[in-house]
This record gives sequence, C-alpha cells and structure tokens, in this order.
Amino acid sequence: YDRLVLSPGIDFIEDSVPGWSQAAQNAMPHAYKAGSQTELLKAQVMNMREGGVFAMIAPPNPYRCPPGPYERVSMVAHLLKQ
Repeated sequence: YDRLVLSPGIDFIEDSVPGWSQAAQNAMPHAYKAGSQTELLKAQVMNMREGGVFAMIAPPNPYRCPPGPYERVSMVAHLLKQ
C-alpha cells in the first residue's frame, strides 16, 4: 500500500447529551446499539402507563445515520398506537 486508512468504527462520546451518562443508561436507554439496550427500551415502552410521556433527543451532528432517530421515534409511535 501507498496509504492504508483504518477506521475503528463509531462509539458514544461521553457526556455529549446533558443529563445522560453511562450510569443512567438503564433508566434512560439510548438503544442506538442493538441488543440489551433495544430490548430494555421496548420493555419500557410496552410498560408505559396510559397517557405516559416518551421523550427522545437526536444526537448532535455529525452522526452516522441522520434518519435514524426519526425512524426510531416512528417505531415507538407504532408500538404506542397498538
């Protein structure tokens, strides 16, 4: 190679969203990584009381998938509608 570019991938920037931290992720799951976080978010949405409040914040730019938060909130709306 003349040049080799390696990308380590993406990850979260600690404390980039005010009020959210790694310690708070079980109370307020980000669910941007598949697995236990998405399962926890679905369980919390399914167990919301009637008239409960769901709030979501999109990460600051730049981020990997701009339509991602809007797709996620649409899926949550679909679950709540059912």
